[in-house]
Amino acid sequence: MFKFDEGFWKSINAGHFSEEKKKRFEAVVREELETRVGKEISKNMTNAQLSEFDDITEKDADFNLLWLEEYYPDFRERTCYGALKRMGYQGDDLINEIACVLWLQANKPDYADIANKCKNKMRREIIEYFS
Repeated sequence: MFKFDEGFWKSINAGHFSEEKKKRFEAVVREELETRVGKEISKNMTNAQLSEFDDITEKDADFNLLWLEEYYPDFRERTCYGALKRMGYQGDDLINEIACVLWLQANKPDYADIANKCKNKMRREIIEYFS
């Protein structure tokens, strides 16, 4: 994800934006990036994969916890679980995020590359727009 620090705001000549405007802009960028990444990762997925991933992303933490316990009973010992906790995920958000991460690692191992390409392209577009 983008780092919305002062360097970012200066790179798009928007250091003068109010904190409220920055937060709104960040929310729009995150939502758009999520949409773009979602479209890219869904390419070449089977209908079964799309259905399973929809279940994981659309269901609640109780569903995802059952899924994790069935397919990844060791999920709490995995490196990505600890990394998500350090990033501040907790409770239901942590369960939902770890389910998505583990599913993507198993079914779309190039997910990180896809996400980075989308992020870099979007960053270039934002910088170009504000230049």
